[in-house]
Amino acid sequence: RGKAMIALCCLDAVSVRYLRELIDLLAVCLAELGQETRLAVGALDPDATNIVLDFYKAASPEPFAGHRYVVYQLEQLSPGCRFLTAASVRVLRNAMAVWDFAAENAALLAGLRIRAEVLPVGWHPAMATLPALDPADKDIDVLFYGSLNRRREAVLSRLAREPVRLKVLEGMQAAGIKPNS
Repeated sequence: RGKAMIALCCLDAVSVRYLRELIDLLAVCLAELGQETRLAVGALDPDATNIVLDFYKAASPEPFAGHRYVVYQLEQLSPGCRFLTAASVRVLRNAMAVWDFAAENAALLAGLRIRAEVLPVGWHPAMATLPALDPADKDIDVLFYGSLNRRREAVLSRLAREPVRLKVLEGMQAAGIKPNS
């Protein structure tokens, strides 16, 4: 019997759009390990071990029942946040494994009796899409791309006071942070 298939699973097509690079990264890394993968959108694959990337979008744990799945938790968590509903906590507790990108999140999940392995998002040479730049051509020292929250705003405010070329691609002016570039 051959190796079990791995399904990289998003519960909706919107997630596929914003997680495309991570999906591709996981597929490349798993292929390098000799593992075949496929993308599952809208539902878990009953014939595969599913790596679910947007688990919190399920209204209940029912879509996960009877499936083999690992949750790769990719959101910044805090007590009472919208990603930790009663349903999503049950999904996490019933997973074969939970991976999280941040140690802080894993600690918070441990307080909910959920064991999460810290698995930061990485990089693979196959993901290089731009040629390497000569350092003399560099015009940005720090690039922030993502949603803002209080902790991130505080870090960006501190960086804005430093002699670095800072570029923020979402909400910087709305947060009252003035870039120094």
